[in-house]
Amino acid sequence: MPIAALIMSALAVTGFMVSQVLYSGVLAGIEKSAGQSAGGAVPEQRQAAGPALSLGDSAAVSDYEVTVKSVNLDATEEVISMSGFNEAPKGQYVLVDLSVEYTGPAEGDPWLDLSVKLSGGDARQYDAQHCRATLEKAAVLVPTLENGGRSDYQVCMDIPPEAGQDAELFVQPRSSLNGESRVYWSAPEAPEANRS
Repeated sequence: MPIAALIMSALAVTGFMVSQVLYSGVLAGIEKSAGQSAGGAVPEQRQAAGPALSLGDSAAVSDYEVTVKSVNLDATEEVISMSGFNEAPKGQYVLVDLSVEYTGPAEGDPWLDLSVKLSGGDARQYDAQHCRATLEKAAVLVPTLENGGRSDYQVCMDIPPEAGQDAELFVQPRSSLNGESRVYWSAPEAPEANRS
């Protein structure tokens, strides 16, 4: 029994060490992939997308015709005033107004199908999913759309002030992992840039 226990202990320790090596390898792969999407690969994706559209322009994104109507890079007061439950952001709120038309063959829910992100001047991306503020035209309130169905909605992001400089907004299918189907819109100059 003591010898069997010793053998089992050695096997358990060996198994633990092997699993940690494999886990570290997986994490390193994820970090490398994330690093490429945040640094190395983004310029290629951005270049492939062509020039950014102007606010008010429309473009096809998957089964939707998307129009980014406005981007307010410093909407903190506006967002906080929308609900007594909205808390102050860690940085500043960005408020984006979008209009969509479903052009697919079945039905669509834009808040599930589309991902809206801000590509900040600090070389980071900010996702609308991380903003927990209650908005007047929340995306989750958009009904399921059939072919030709239209709706307007808002998304918000919480960004550090420096991220607003040279920022662009992009919309892509939520299921997209490589960014090939992104469409970019130019954001207005950040308030800091307007003052200088």
